[in-house]
Amino acid sequence: MISDRQLRRYGVTQPERIRTLFESSGLSDIDDIDSLEMCADIEQFAVFCARAHDECPSLIKLLQNDAATARRLAVVLGFSSWWGDYLLQHPGFFLPDAPGATKLCMTDELQRLLPKGWPATAADGALESRCEEAASYLRMVYRRRLFDIIADDLLAEDPYAPDHVESITERLSLAADEALQGALYIASRPEAPDAEVPLCIIAMGKTGGGELNYVSDVDVMYVLADSSPTEDTEVTRSRLERATRIASRVASICSSPGKEAPLWSLDANLRPEGRDGALVRTIDSYRAYWERWAQNWEFQALLKARPCAGNMEVGARFLEYAAPFIWEASARPGFVDEVRSMRAQVENSVPPKVRDSELKLGVGGLRDIEFSIQFLQLVHGRNDSQIRQRSTLGALEALSARGYIARTDAAHLREAYAFLRTLEHRSQLLRMHRTHTLPTGLRQLERLLRSLHGMPATVEQLHEQLRALRLR
Repeated sequence: MISDRQLRRYGVTQPERIRTLFESSGLSDIDDIDSLEMCADIEQFAVFCARAHDECPSLIKLLQNDAATARRLAVVLGFSSWWGDYLLQHPGFFLPDAPGATKLCMTDELQRLLPKGWPATAADGALESRCEEAASYLRMVYRRRLFDIIADDLLAEDPYAPDHVESITERLSLAADEALQGALYIASRPEAPDAEVPLCIIAMGKTGGGELNYVSDVDVMYVLADSSPTEDTEVTRSRLERATRIASRVASICSSPGKEAPLWSLDANLRPEGRDGALVRTIDSYRAYWERWAQNWEFQALLKARPCAGNMEVGARFLEYAAPFIWEASARPGFVDEVRSMRAQVENSVPPKVRDSELKLGVGGLRDIEFSIQFLQLVHGRNDSQIRQRSTLGALEALSARGYIARTDAAHLREAYAFLRTLEHRSQLLRMHRTHTLPTGLRQLERLLRSLHGMPATVEQLHEQLRALRLR
């Protein structure tokens, strides 16, 4: 039986209540009591177990019989209330044949659900049903990947370590890549089998940099191969229309309501002319826009551009044509003043009442670090290809190695970035919602601190560290 002493060691203030909850769940004799060692909120986990006893007995059996999974469940469910609700609604999530449980290649299973020879008629009810089934499968596979990443993150001994933070964000970005590739496969099925569309999805922003958040928009652009010189105008128009239909379906598969909750908002507003511009463009169309209309911030955004799904040859050509525009941007009139003005606008956009809890915007925040690094890349990257890196930490390391940033300054920025990203991730995980500020509730803040193994130990110390970052 779980003793009062053990429960108090894990931060419980009402041992009797917690013990009663565990006993009512059938877990009073749980063998692997150390599975609670890193649980940030024992009470929240105990309440979940009491609910699961009635609503999802298979999860209780899992907790009783699988010590490794019990440990991972304890850290995730003791931190995030969202995941407790989700698992109770998906009792088969951890079954051996659950989506993603065996690390099955997502596209292989989608090909089983939607073989390429399936009748490609948009009005075909059977096809629509199959597409919906495939989309639900895709979303569940993604969440299996996501659960594993979260558990590994919360179990990490040193959550602030830059290498650990980089690993987590890379895994999140790869999971998004896999989801986009699967969504593109599903979205292409209603088109005629003989009408292959050479379309590539370009990841932008944090997704492109391989540094995605737990809860964030996924920024993309869509690029279509140029038409051949001999291609008929009507054929070119038809190809562009098909590509646009596919891109629209990709967004719906990832972001629209369905049997399974949406993955994230798929945001294509970084494309030329934003939401008013064409959703899909050819490479030639992008080049024409860059030559005549593009603003400096658009070239800065292209620093992160990365082909992530679809026709990678088209994506490679897109990057080849984009590179000269990116690395000559700093020579454009007013470049330095414009970048400084944008940075000041971001800093001034933070309301005073949330300034102490803001992690992304404002002086010393994540955006400040990213802007500084990108500015140095754009200025010096014209003549030094070694610093042309997509990720923030990768670019920082390259800038330091090439002498553009002092090693001591680079080390400080690296630690500050990892510290802020860790806090940002923990804040998002609490309820799986998009946020860049620390929670305001005392209990949530204390749960966040316990997940960081007591460093800092108190809410006051946490805010002191954040203030110190802004003063440097």
